Amino acid sequence: MTISITDTKVKQADIPVENAVELHSIGKEYPLNIKGRRYDKGTEGDFWALKDVSCQVGKGRICGVIGRNGAGKTTLLNIIAGIITPTAGHVDIRGRVLGLFNLGVGFLDELTGKENIFLNGSILGAAKKEIEDKYDRIVEFSELGDFINMPLGTYS
Repeated sequence: MTISITDTKVKQADIPVENAVELHSIGKEYPLNIKGRRYDKGTEGDFWALKDVSCQVGKGRICGVIGRNGAGKTTLLNIIAGIITPTAGHVDIRGRVLGLFNLGVGFLDELTGKENIFLNGSILGAAKKEIEDKYDRIVEFSELGDFINMPLGTYS
């Protein structure tokens, strides 16, 4: 997994800029064994959505987080926003942070990705056969792979 953090200065200043956000060796681990069920097809251990991420963002700066699906971007932003806590490391925030995103809008966290595909397809008026015919392409597009069979609430 690779996450790139780009930092652009908004205002020129001759004085040192205080950091608004500091991440110190952040890591987030998710269990693959949920309520006694194994969702990872036999792989032992847990899944690290983030591991050893550190960066600083100064006041008055804009920061972009870029990466592939599953790289940990949403997990990182949720940690910065205080929505979830890191498993390792710590975050220093000076000021107020608001999260303006939610990947799961319109989906049910308790259902697996697969179950959500069929539910939302039905709500949109698609027949079960039509959803089944397009299922593999939907999963490929999502880049979730085997994680499609885990509850949506466990996605990073």
